[in-house]
Amino acid sequence: MFESENIILPESLSGTHSLEKIKLSAFLRPETVVVGLNGQSKQAVIDELITAMDHAGLLLDRSQVREAVIERERKLSTGLGHGIAVPHGKTTGVDRLVGAFGIHRTGIPFDAADGAPAKLFFMLISPKNI
Repeated sequence: MFESENIILPESLSGTHSLEKIKLSAFLRPETVVVGLNGQSKQAVIDELITAMDHAGLLLDRSQVREAVIERERKLSTGLGHGIAVPHGKTTGVDRLVGAFGIHRTGIPFDAADGAPAKLFFMLISPKNI
């Protein structure tokens, strides 16, 4: 599904001192793509994406992952605007970079600067050492 798609990660995610090209398939799987998110709140959508990663066997500790993402949201919303949100966190609840992608048909408030509801969600969870 994502075999030929590459993205560039900054050193803060790749763990190197330069930009690194990696394949989306390295951390995003078809089973972690959720079309038709149902949650009606920020926390509900976060939980749906975490559930997808958990069911795919990508999490060591679901509760630690959830805590890391919610704590990050408390510091500053990851609603980027224009209908996009990138909830993320660092935790010992994973042993490598993992991700999930979701689409919400109507969108939900995600505290973006432009006030637009988020419809596209790209969640990234990384180990604390990255």
